[in-house]
Amino acid sequence: EIKTISEQKWTQIGQMALTSDGKTLIFSASDGDAAPLQIMQMAYPGGEARKITNDLSNYSDISLTSDDKNLVTLEIDRQSNIFVAPSRDLSRFKQITNTNYDGAGGLSFAPDGKIVYATKTGGLSDIWITGADGAGARQLTFDAGNNQNPSVSPDGKFIAFASNRNGATNVWLMESDGSRPRRLTNGGNDAYPRWSPDGRWIF
Repeated sequence: EIKTISEQKWTQIGQMALTSDGKTLIFSASDGDAAPLQIMQMAYPGGEARKITNDLSNYSDISLTSDDKNLVTLEIDRQSNIFVAPSRDLSRFKQITNTNYDGAGGLSFAPDGKIVYATKTGGLSDIWITGADGAGARQLTFDAGNNQNPSVSPDGKFIAFASNRNGATNVWLMESDGSRPRRLTNGGNDAYPRWSPDGRWIF
């Protein structure tokens, strides 16, 4: 017989371990589209889960010793930076960012050569813009859930992006300076927007 033991919702759940007395469940879970897998502890059955870890890393496999005194887990930390190179000479790569999370949530060239990209800031994903040489980096979204998959319009005036600031992930649109964000879709998981060449449509 299958029973639901908690009404809490997570976008992803990793490996689980049950304490030897059967009263506590330890597992890894993510509570958002771009949120990392964190280690959770929950009284069994029917208790509320609380975070044991709260950082930018992902934790997957979990196992407990027989006396429950030690826990072993696998920490996964994906790091990324942005590199630029001439399309005709890819050997001339130049690294232009160095925070270790830049571009992990997508990036897009603007018509003026600037680069719009998503990076982790304080555990969430936000959208930034920088020059092609990495100079003048500036944050465009603030304190509004996870924002990623930016796509700059052909005329450079708008940025389409995915955000879960209203709960579900939807496609949003904002001015190129980050102002006037507005939601375009109402689906359950709408992401990876891209513009038509004439700028009239977003796919």
